[in-house]
Amino acid sequence: MKLLLRILGWALAIVLAVAVGGWFALKRPDVPYETLEQKYAGADSRYADLGEGMRIRYVETGKADGPTIVLVHGFGVAIDTWRPWMAALAPDFRVIALDLPGHGLTRAPEGFKATPQSLAAVIERFAAKQKLERFTLVGQSLGGFAAWEYALAHPERLDGLVLLSASGWPDERPETRQRRDSLLMRAMRTDIGFRLLRDLDKRAMLRDGLIQSYENDALVTDAVVERYSEMARAPGHRHITMGMLADWDRWTFATPQRLAALRVPTLIMHGDKDLLVPVEDARRFDQTIPDSRLIVYQNAGHMLNEELAARSAADLKAFIGELGPDLAEAPPARTSEISESVLPPPSGPTDPSLIFE
Repeated sequence: MKLLLRILGWALAIVLAVAVGGWFALKRPDVPYETLEQKYAGADSRYADLGEGMRIRYVETGKADGPTIVLVHGFGVAIDTWRPWMAALAPDFRVIALDLPGHGLTRAPEGFKATPQSLAAVIERFAAKQKLERFTLVGQSLGGFAAWEYALAHPERLDGLVLLSASGWPDERPETRQRRDSLLMRAMRTDIGFRLLRDLDKRAMLRDGLIQSYENDALVTDAVVERYSEMARAPGHRHITMGMLADWDRWTFATPQRLAALRVPTLIMHGDKDLLVPVEDARRFDQTIPDSRLIVYQNAGHMLNEELAARSAADLKAFIGELGPDLAEAPPARTSEISESVLPPPSGPTDPSLIFE
């Protein structure tokens, strides 16, 4: 018996040693902001100090006196996802894209807890700092969740709201419930599990997430994975983003009653092949937001602003032109690429959603 216990003790010690060694092998240190800024900021990056340790990185381009569009990215990415749209919109608009806390090159105070509501509050602080009196707010994925929360809180600021592959409805798909109940997610919700998992190398997980986001896998290059992987290791970023994943079930989600109170003209844009946010969520937004228009793009994934940049940007221009003559000089010229896309009329909460090929 003593020999058996000794063998079991040695076996347990070996397993623990392998586990500890594996943890140290996968552990990745923070990358200093100075290193990341030198490598990724570019000449057009600007920074807005909002106080209390919040320093927002943003990029501004286009017509200084044009109608203002503010672009807010989704989970795990940064300003770079908006580059195609910024190029398309710059001739007619003042375009501002920002990095959310926990993403890109934005610095947040220690202990910052990111929720759609707190991110909406950051957007408002940024808008006030930049003296943005009126603008059209565009949010993609998680940024869309923060954008419609912002529209509920500050409708007086907005000319229009654009929800691009936006999240916000409770996700009850079986595969989502399975991931939510997995051993990994349960461990992440404990203090020790959170600390052990926070600093591990997540490059493979990031690549898989990007591949799910794009309909065209060729866009998920090694350089893209490297950029987002390194930015994710900025000081404090992993604590914020893992906290979001761990707390997701505790967030306040969309309901028909909440969205019925939204009083901002809204354009909803979604790909029918979106694997991250189901297209049915876009239809639910359209059915519950009083003044809404929906475009569902055929054979398109989650990243419409990159994969269908010209087409989706042109539809945005048409929407802004519809809001009033002061917001756009004229409806955009239709190119062959988008000749089949027609901006739908307001559908409201009772009309069926329309699909545009």
